[in-house]
Amino acid sequence: MQRLAREIAADIESGAVDLAAIDDLIRDLNARAFDFRARRLGARLGECDVAANAATLRRLITGLTRGDDGGQVSFEDFKGRVEREVLGIVITAHPAFSMSWDHTVALARLATGTGEGGQPMDADARAALLAAVRRARHGPPKGLDLAGEQTLAASAIGHIQDALRRVYEMTFEVAEDAYPQHWTELRPRLMTVASWVGFDVDGRADITWTDTLRAGLTSEAGQLDRYLAAVRRISNRSATGVGKELEIALRGVEDRLQAAANMLAGDLGRLDEFAGDVEAAARFSRHMAASQHTRLVDASELVESLSQAVANAGQDKRALAVLCAEIANYGLGLSHTHMRLNASQLINAIRKRVGLESSPDASGHRRGYLRAINALLDEVQPATINYGSILAEQMSARRIFMLLAQFLKYIDAGTPIRLLIAECDTPFTVLTALYLARLFGVEDKVDISPLFETADALHIGHEIVGELLANAHYRGYVRARGRLCLQTGFSDAGRYIGQVAAALAIERLRFKVAEQIAAAGMTDVELVIFDTHGESIGRGAHPVDFKNRLDYIDTPASRARFRDAGIAHKWEVSFQGGDGYVHFATPEIAFATVCRLFEHALAPDAAASAAHDPAPEDLFYRDTDFSLEFFLTIKEFNDRIIEDPDYAALLGAFGTNTVGATGSRKIVRHHEAPGKVDHGHPAQIRAIPHNATLHQLGYLANSVGGLGQAIARDRYHFEEVFARSPRCRQLVSLAAVARKLSSFDAFAAYIALFNPVSWLLRAAAAEPRRAAQMKRLARLLTGTGQHEKLHRILQRFLRDEIEFRAAIESLENGDLVPPSISDAHPDLEILHAIRLALIEELFQLITRIPRFSGLPDVTTDEVVQELLHLDVHRAVEALRRAFPAAGSAPDGELFGEVASYRVEGEQGYEAEERELFRPMLELHELLCQTSAAITHIIGAVG
Repeated sequence: MQRLAREIAADIESGAVDLAAIDDLIRDLNARAFDFRARRLGARLGECDVAANAATLRRLITGLTRGDDGGQVSFEDFKGRVEREVLGIVITAHPAFSMSWDHTVALARLATGTGEGGQPMDADARAALLAAVRRARHGPPKGLDLAGEQTLAASAIGHIQDALRRVYEMTFEVAEDAYPQHWTELRPRLMTVASWVGFDVDGRADITWTDTLRAGLTSEAGQLDRYLAAVRRISNRSATGVGKELEIALRGVEDRLQAAANMLAGDLGRLDEFAGDVEAAARFSRHMAASQHTRLVDASELVESLSQAVANAGQDKRALAVLCAEIANYGLGLSHTHMRLNASQLINAIRKRVGLESSPDASGHRRGYLRAINALLDEVQPATINYGSILAEQMSARRIFMLLAQFLKYIDAGTPIRLLIAECDTPFTVLTALYLARLFGVEDKVDISPLFETADALHIGHEIVGELLANAHYRGYVRARGRLCLQTGFSDAGRYIGQVAAALAIERLRFKVAEQIAAAGMTDVELVIFDTHGESIGRGAHPVDFKNRLDYIDTPASRARFRDAGIAHKWEVSFQGGDGYVHFATPEIAFATVCRLFEHALAPDAAASAAHDPAPEDLFYRDTDFSLEFFLTIKEFNDRIIEDPDYAALLGAFGTNTVGATGSRKIVRHHEAPGKVDHGHPAQIRAIPHNATLHQLGYLANSVGGLGQAIARDRYHFEEVFARSPRCRQLVSLAAVARKLSSFDAFAAYIALFNPVSWLLRAAAAEPRRAAQMKRLARLLTGTGQHEKLHRILQRFLRDEIEFRAAIESLENGDLVPPSISDAHPDLEILHAIRLALIEELFQLITRIPRFSGLPDVTTDEVVQELLHLDVHRAVEALRRAFPAAGSAPDGELFGEVASYRVEGEQGYEAEERELFRPMLELHELLCQTSAAITHIIGAVG
């Protein structure tokens, strides 16, 4: 690796290869990587033919009309099956936008083999699309902000709704055949669609409450447009031969929708007029209050009108029935709303009311704080608020609950809102949320959902649930809602304790929660689990195929536990950012994705296994001593890594400067009490940029780390379990793919860049000018201690890697890495070598920077350090201020006479601009393009 990189660097230095040629090569590699990514996506997704997927869906839905004995079930039983929400998609917008939207759509088309309009793509069309991909710049979209993310999310949600419309059409077709007298009574749901884009304020200070309100109003406006279009389609088809009663009903619904849409347009216009201005806010609030009784705020009004029209619809019965089902499912928004905040925001909001002076779980105070919050719950009475109340409130959590009240009052009163609490490690936080829900009168429409993602929360999450179920206030709240909602996360969990350990901890949490619910006698309450994971291996996206992706998280063993306990279970899964939205970027890929999800949720073998727990036959579950030790070894390895200052140095070596901004969410967490935070700790870097940094350094450490040590404890025992455990093979295959997509040679080579001894040894063999640069670079690197830290962490990973490699190579149970991934490795090595050469060239340009002292806010040494960490744009901006290019001549006409003299500072530094600053930026752009190709091969950013 290093030899190839140095050969490329030597060719650049000698002029044998110029940067234009390197750019051309990188374009070819990007196109190859993009094609690989598309083929891999298609292979993982499986069947993408629309007709074949429709046949699969029809078979699944027809299966719902049959009982275990093969006979037809009653209409009521079928109705209960299709009107239940069995699955949920949640669209999230973490910074995972690794491509432009044009590239996202192109990726979906290549993966499914369909062009515009859903037509099959022949070889010529595919080649033309790849040629266009090659010409374009790769990498994250420039300037993507929250509004842009909402637009992309709305596009993805629109395609999900289109796919679900097909599902509903098919459900009514099947029902009409099986239950001809009753089928129009159905309002199938099956799958929900939710979004937190614009509603996730966990660790974000850049989303104001007006931004969130705008997101809610915009979502409603978008959905009303869809309903209007559907009503008009039906009206146009029914224009001839339609009964007068149906015509009147359709016109009445259309007029109601249009009036509501017009009102929303006015609301959004008024909202744009104020940003903290009290008078403008007051005008907005008065208008909303005055229009409250004429606003459309409950979708059941539309469902009732259309349900009456179905009986008179003639040939359009099915289209009207489908529209009724859509309105009953989606309500008055493109998607259901998931509002997310942080536990610290809730704690700050209640601190004074309960006299909180320490952590709610602090030893010696915990019970007292719980008594205090229970006392508040005993006496709380709902308070009324207006938009002025929100404007005046300083506590962010209280503002959120006020906003929820206004959502239910003015936007959608009939659709529940999920409240997700990040970093929830104590029942006190959930009870605080319940108190605020009661205080602002939203308890009956808000589902409070703690997120268990930290190592501590995953360990004690079931105990938190048990303690909450023993609390009379919470128990009554859950019974009234009819559901208990939890969230688990694979992003931070995978970062803290390792991805494989995270999967095991989350599965264990599911087992234990089932026990707690059963012990509390609450099995009549539905359990809703929302799993936030990403599209990369490091955030829980199993790489082999879509079935493994789903079973890895919503495991067969945990589903069996819920069924055996008699607990109804709804599972929700996230699709994050552009890397997730690609699954819904075109109608064809959206339909294929929805079909894979329904195969998971409705497959007959899943239902039939109600009396068959797969765990007893799987040695990994039976041999609890082995599985516990396996889990603990991986967890402890990653626990030590995350706390190791040398690991922080590794993450800081280049940071995310090889990737750039992949979304509107900041890389570093925002805290309401920042003075207590160690900003140098790896935990303060969000999971996605953390993983992206590892990807670009060549080693997917949080997916691989610890497996070698866990296996080496007892290799023979591991091989026995591996041979007799599908779950063990599934876990190890994720790590094996991560290792295949890693390059330890590249990892070591990046670390060697910081080794001053290496540069001195190379200087001894270099020509004089180059030798001088290398010696100066060695001096710049000496004394920082950077290489020593990086070398120590390299050794820790290397020892584990050697053990894991030996174990994988000794296994005889088939290849753990699919062929669709194995072929990518050579290009990955070449990309790392090219980038190493580009960084070497950049490092040697650093040695030519003249010293300066004219800037008050930055020194030469600080600029040099920024460049060594590849923060090129900020460094060049400072250098251009220190060494400005030539200024323009004074305007002779303005001053009355021509002057040829220039003050010395205006004579310019054209040579520095030409020979240093522009080349630095060009090199940085090229290395970022290599990063894009590496991201394509890995399959996602972070």
